[in-house]
Amino acid sequence: MKTSEKIILLLEADASYSLSQILGYPFEDFRISHVGETFESLISEKSNKVLPSFDELYGTFISKWGSQFENQNVGPVEIKGRVARMWASLVREWYAYFRIKEEIETRNIEAKVERNDRLDTEEGIDVYIKSEKNASNSLKIDILQETKRAQEFRSVKDRLRIKGEGIPGVRMRIFVGKNSPGTRLVRGLDGQDWFLISDSQIESLITEFTKINY
Repeated sequence: MKTSEKIILLLEADASYSLSQILGYPFEDFRISHVGETFESLISEKSNKVLPSFDELYGTFISKWGSQFENQNVGPVEIKGRVARMWASLVREWYAYFRIKEEIETRNIEAKVERNDRLDTEEGIDVYIKSEKNASNSLKIDILQETKRAQEFRSVKDRLRIKGEGIPGVRMRIFVGKNSPGTRLVRGLDGQDWFLISDSQIESLITEFTKINY
């Protein structure tokens, strides 16, 4: 079974990947680091549970990096809510990475698909399709939620720091959500919908990559 298919099964049938876990928390902005790094360290492609559940991520993160909040005026509920929202975003982004990588490899396209915490945190790139022919023809992809709150939060981050300027390639944005055309909807056990990058959106990315490279 492909890695992306394993992830879909988790989101559809495993309650520990329920989106309801991120609901009901206050929406607070504060300094936080090492969440993506912790998530990445818990990925296991050979296991059926490819990506960490929220509880696994949160428990590991707090045990390793919880001390960073000692001098901040922020409580445990706010911290848990922030990590929960980051977990959901990381699930969407890593699904996109695996699905794009699978499609690029299936078609034998001369490209290397990359995603890691450094690219995400330092460069603002969720998935990087690196051209083997000409690095400037690579694609720097952002996977964005269409919700108003998510866009407002992203706009603040973008104003504070422009990322990815030192990485060659063309920046592209993919929006996912109930009002974004082509979004893949996955219904979880709790009735909450996961909105993921779709095959049609990936097809558009590959079409653009092919156009500028061949």
